[in-house]
Amino acid sequence: MGTQDHDDFELLARWREGDKRAGSALFERHFQSVLRFFRSKFPRGAEDLTQKTFLVCVGGRERFRGEASVRAFLFGIARKVALQEFRARARRSNIDFDARSVADLAPRPSARMAQRADRRVLLGALRSLPVNDQILLELYHWEGLSAPELTTVLGVGEPAIRSRLRRAITRLKRAVERHVETPELGYDSSADFAAWVRSVRARLE
Repeated sequence: MGTQDHDDFELLARWREGDKRAGSALFERHFQSVLRFFRSKFPRGAEDLTQKTFLVCVGGRERFRGEASVRAFLFGIARKVALQEFRARARRSNIDFDARSVADLAPRPSARMAQRADRRVLLGALRSLPVNDQILLELYHWEGLSAPELTTVLGVGEPAIRSRLRRAITRLKRAVERHVETPELGYDSSADFAAWVRSVRARLE
């Protein structure tokens, strides 16, 4: 268990005992990550969905038994909130999130996404992938969740997670390479693609 995970469990335990400051500290620690998760899918309304995620966490904190990290618990809630929002906006309950992309379901990204060429291209490429692939890549490459943590978020086994990661990164690379003629990207197709994805994430704050 990492130091952050240990500190998260300590804060959660104190929060359960009624320490509201511990709950606030836990939220502050993870708020920006959850907000970033929603901004890449719902540029308008991301803050409201982030608040909703933490409200669900408040209501479900007694059900959290520590089998996974607090981050995995939170992102598992965030994913469910996001899928519910897609269904509500589409007014449909039977959406295949292994086939439909954010670009299909929410085709109008905010103008804020276009401020930098690398950010615009990477987010556009991510939004072209199936929703579950986008979520998987963001949580793995940007938020640093491990394969075991991702099994908690997506509800599938670790071998399936690793297979999906390989497939998703190949799809993402192909989508990005359609834009390699854009010099502002700072992307070299012969370089470490995953490192470039992580470097763009560092500029999304």
